[in-house]
Amino acid sequence: MIHLVDNVNSTNTWLTHFNKDYFDSLLSFRQSEGYGRLGRQWESEFGGLYYSQVLPHRDILPIVVGVSVADILFRNAIDIKLKWPNDILVNGKKLGGIICQFQGGKVVMGLGININNSTATPSTVSIICCILPR
Repeated sequence: MIHLVDNVNSTNTWLTHFNKDYFDSLLSFRQSEGYGRLGRQWESEFGGLYYSQVLPHRDILPIVVGVSVADILFRNAIDIKLKWPNDILVNGKKLGGIICQFQGGKVVMGLGININNSTATPSTVSIICCILPR
């Protein structure tokens, strides 16, 4: 089932508590308590993509998700780099991140990407800045 909400504390946290089945997913327009690896805060204002999905456990999952995102963005003329273990970078600035939380046979995979949101940190970038002329 795909759940769509305006605002949630964290898409990963919500799915961790409320998912029932594989492939349940949650897409939110904003997160009030978004986080990345090691519990680092992830700025999650309106204009970004905040998505999580429950998937079968595969150790290689973070790599598969990263390469899939890279392929989609590359096809749209955005040259990204993946920085292990979970960063999506454009020109050395963070465009997004991937987080996988393993829970037995399941994984809650989260993806956050800055699309058309302003970022407060100079080390981050949004897709809109990458495709529009400056």
